[in-house]
Amino acid sequence: MIFIIPATDEKTAQGDLKEMIIHTLPFGIGALAAILERDGVPVRILNDGINEVTPSQIRQLAGSETGRPVFGLTSLTLQAHRAKELRSMILEAVPDAAVIVGGIHASAMPDEFLDAGFDLVFHGEADTVITDLVTRLSGREDISGIRGLIWKDSSGTVHKNPPAELIDLKDVPSFPYHLFEHEINHYDLGALLSSRGCPYQCIFCSQRSITGLRYRTRPVDQVLDELALVVERFGSDFITFFDDNFVVDRNRLKEICGGLVSRGFHKRVSFMCQMRGDAATPETLGLLKDAGFVAVSFGIETGSERIALTIRKGEKVEHNAKAVRLAHDMGLQTLGTFIIGFPTETDEDRRQTISLAMSLPLDVLRINIAIPYPGTPFYEMVKNDIHKSEGWRNFNVVSPLVTGPFRKLPLPYIPDGTTEDELRRLMLWNNLRFWLRPRGLAAFFFKKSTFVTRRPKKWYAKPEYLKGVLKMGLTTLENLAWIAATGLKNVMACGRRNC
Repeated sequence: MIFIIPATDEKTAQGDLKEMIIHTLPFGIGALAAILERDGVPVRILNDGINEVTPSQIRQLAGSETGRPVFGLTSLTLQAHRAKELRSMILEAVPDAAVIVGGIHASAMPDEFLDAGFDLVFHGEADTVITDLVTRLSGREDISGIRGLIWKDSSGTVHKNPPAELIDLKDVPSFPYHLFEHEINHYDLGALLSSRGCPYQCIFCSQRSITGLRYRTRPVDQVLDELALVVERFGSDFITFFDDNFVVDRNRLKEICGGLVSRGFHKRVSFMCQMRGDAATPETLGLLKDAGFVAVSFGIETGSERIALTIRKGEKVEHNAKAVRLAHDMGLQTLGTFIIGFPTETDEDRRQTISLAMSLPLDVLRINIAIPYPGTPFYEMVKNDIHKSEGWRNFNVVSPLVTGPFRKLPLPYIPDGTTEDELRRLMLWNNLRFWLRPRGLAAFFFKKSTFVTRRPKKWYAKPEYLKGVLKMGLTTLENLAWIAATGLKNVMACGRRNC
């Protein structure tokens, strides 16, 4: 089985800092690979975003497969265009290959891939059927009854089977870090996943197209054993838990934190996790800190109580504000994300969000523009007002920051009562004024990691890295000039209207 992670458009997804971007381990593909390896099926994983996949590489890998070569592509929205290109490349290089696509975007928009020529699309989680699916495809056996499969028969008729049953996470083998070890300069292997899903109903979360509202956990002993592997094998001294929501079950949190302490990890390793503000009590944060956690990330999103209700956040703005201040006072580093541009949002709502963002003692801040990703309630609410660029290239929360004003893509959604330029100006200016402070610049240039970017080893001897930093600096100057010009334009327009 050959898994391929399609690349995204570097200029719109990463700007000129590809060397600094930390690639998150693909936990979904990793789980499938672990299951296949356990069941005796050899697996290779290619990341097209790190090293571009070529036809000769495809032919070489296919030639080493026993039976029919099977290629599995995953697809987020920004990867959909490249996934289609890879399908064509694979079938041109190996006409006999079986090619299947899955992931969040495929689950949300299967017809898009069928229309692009895919005969096989998978929706939902494949853990319970992956070995049977790959074995049958490799042996040219009938696959029509496999759950989760959307497929075309020889007449072109489309069939959609019911979703596959969800796996009990205790039955998922340990993450196959060895499959990513050869790209250790691009992946941060200090990463774990101890649960899947989140029981809350935020309208903008695309992960729900895979997990729904189910929240499932791995046995704590398995998590701790996997942590031991990462620490001992790779020497990791900083571990990020990539759970959507690390603090859902406080009893389980006590068990995990107790295990970290009893095994002595709290003295050797620092940790970070993501949690909700309404879970951040002194007791909870104390448990985390005692267990070695040094940083917590909050999805704050808005400073408007009205918008918090609109986006079904399920918590009040004050919960997040108190959580950040409490975590800061307890000596934890704090990360916060905010979003502007939600449906029905007004100038006053945005002012409240920006005001809150700048008032909190955050070590890392990111303000995004709302993106209605397919598969979300947000998408369904505004789908008649969406502008989609070719290949979904404008469905990227960071493209306004990294592309600069002269190669910008149109925003996919703009709420009534504002303009694209106003949303861009607010997003750009407030991100830049946070990071261009002496403290922000010092973190970018002198800290090993900002939790978002990192300096590669011997960065001073890497021309491509230095070139990227220079280009990003020029893009920042362009953005600042554009911000000033549009701000002046707004002031002059307001003066003519006597506003």
